[in-house]
Amino acid sequence: MFKAVIAVVLVGALGFVVLERDSDMAAQIKTALPFFETGVTIGFDSPLTGLFESEIVEKYKALSLACVNEPSDMSDRICWEYISSFNGIPATMVRFHFINNQLDFIHINYEQSAHVSVLNYPG
Repeated sequence: MFKAVIAVVLVGALGFVVLERDSDMAAQIKTALPFFETGVTIGFDSPLTGLFESEIVEKYKALSLACVNEPSDMSDRICWEYISSFNGIPATMVRFHFINNQLDFIHINYEQSAHVSVLNYPG
């Protein structure tokens, strides 16, 4: 069973959608996927919104992002990868959402155990 809490955190012009998942499920996924040990760090000193997909893929090439067409009301294309942390907070997935080939927002799935850290970010 999934418990979900959605919170929107705006950082400059970039919106983050935070989805909290049941920590037991996240632990099971981590055990099954050895490449899950990749952490992501994004500095917010310069805006990412508007960067092209190719720039994001190059900038975060250590992630081996999978990019697919996924038309929706939120975006028309997504690049994603399973991760172990985002800016030092335990997380399970990062998704970069693009509209017309430009980054619109980043979606992070955090572990339930990280909820307080997410709410207190950046500390």
